[in-house]
Amino acid sequence: HGTIAGAIGLYDVDRERGRADVGYWLARKYVGRGIMTRALRALCAHAFAERGLSRIRLYSAVDNEASRALAERVGFRFVRILPRRLPSAHGAVDAALYVLRRDDAVGQS
Repeated sequence: HGTIAGAIGLYDVDRERGRADVGYWLARKYVGRGIMTRALRALCAHAFAERGLSRIRLYSAVDNEASRALAERVGFRFVRILPRRLPSAHGAVDAALYVLRRDDAVGQS
């Protein structure tokens, strides 16, 4: 209806290594509607098919349960916790690193 619900995009795209990181945000009033799940799946499909990437990384604050659940729902695999990786209003926080590889995403929708 002409209202911006959120945003999603790739950053730190490294074509030589065939990888990129994904970042996103969603306004609270749109949470729980499946919007970001559909957007993340579509972006990953585009990145693999149209941009030729082979790996997408997603960083989530360790205590951001919704973001971590989104990553897992879309098929990202948990890799490890990275200490003080993400900036926050209260200083850097630990991040959970997730990765989705093109080969693992084949057949997902």
